[in-house]
Amino acid sequence: MLGINVDQGLTYSKHCEIWRQRVFARIRILSQICTRSWGSSFRSARQLAEQFILSSALNGSAGFYGGITAKKNSRELDTAYNSIMRLVSRCLRVTDFEKLPPIVGWDSLEDWVQRRAAHLAHMVLRQKQITPARSLFSQDVVNKRKRKKLRGWRDLSIRFLPPSLYPYIDQVPRRLEPWLFPRVVFRASSCKKNDTYIEKRMAALETLASVCQDSKDGYRMVWEIWSDGSVESTTGHGGSGGAIWSSDRIEPFWSLSAPAGSIVPSYNAEISALVCCMDAFLEIVIPKYISAKDAVYIVCDSLSVFCFCNLILIICILI
Repeated sequence: MLGINVDQGLTYSKHCEIWRQRVFARIRILSQICTRSWGSSFRSARQLAEQFILSSALNGSAGFYGGITAKKNSRELDTAYNSIMRLVSRCLRVTDFEKLPPIVGWDSLEDWVQRRAAHLAHMVLRQKQITPARSLFSQDVVNKRKRKKLRGWRDLSIRFLPPSLYPYIDQVPRRLEPWLFPRVVFRASSCKKNDTYIEKRMAALETLASVCQDSKDGYRMVWEIWSDGSVESTTGHGGSGGAIWSSDRIEPFWSLSAPAGSIVPSYNAEISALVCCMDAFLEIVIPKYISAKDAVYIVCDSLSVFCFCNLILIICILI
C-alpha cells in the first residue's frame, strides 16, 4: 500500500529518484495546460494539479517521511510543489513561495503528506483485518492455549489511531461504483476535412439521428453536452460556447458562450468550452439529476477535441 522501494543499503535514494522523475514529468504537462493560451480557469488548473499530485510522488508514500528527515531528498520535492503552486496561481517568480499556499488554497507539503497518509491509514483500518487467531488457523497451528489467548483480538477501528492524526483525516463522501456511473458514449462521424458542405451536413444528421434513437433504447433520459470553438478571420482568435441538453426539455439545461476574439485561438477555445461544460455537468447535473439509467453524449465537431475528450472525462470523474 505504501509503495516503499529500498536499495541494497536500505535507503530511499532510488525511491526518491523515481519520485523526482514522476513529479517533474507531471509538472511539464501541467505547465502546458495552465498557460494562458489554453484559457483554463484557476479552478480547473487547481483541480488538475491536485490530481497530478495524488498520482505522483507527492502522494504521501512512506518513503517521503525519510525524505523529510533528509533535507537533501526532500528539497527537490519541495521545489516541485512550489512550482506547481506557481503554475496554478500564475504568480511571477519574484513572489515569495511562502505566500503561494494561501493564494492557491493548499497547505504546506508536509501537512499535505501527513493528512494523506493518515487518510490512507484510516481507510485501511476501516477494513476487516486478519486477526492473529485466523492467521494461526491458516498456518495450521494446533496450540489451543495460544489460540484462545489471541481470540480477544478484534478488528481495528479509528480509535486505534493517535489523536494527533484526527484533524488530518478527510471525510471523503461516498462515491458510486464505476459500474453505476451513467453510460458515456464517444462516437465520431465519417466526414473528412476536405468533404463538401453537403457531406458534412449528412454526417451530422446521421450522428444526431443516432442520438435520438438511443433515447428510445431503454434509457431513462439522454444528456447531450455540446461544445464548439470558432475563429474570426480579422483577429485570429476564437470564441467558445457550450450547452447541456436533456431529452425532457426544449430549452438547454445550461449554456455559456464567449464572443470571438476574446479568449484564445480556435482549437484552444474548443478545449476551454469542453472543460466548462464538463465542470457544469459534474457540479450541477450529476449531484441532483443524473441516474444510472441515463445516457450521456458529448457532441463536438473537431476530431482533435474528440480524442481529447477521454482525458478530460477521466480527470473530471476522478475529481
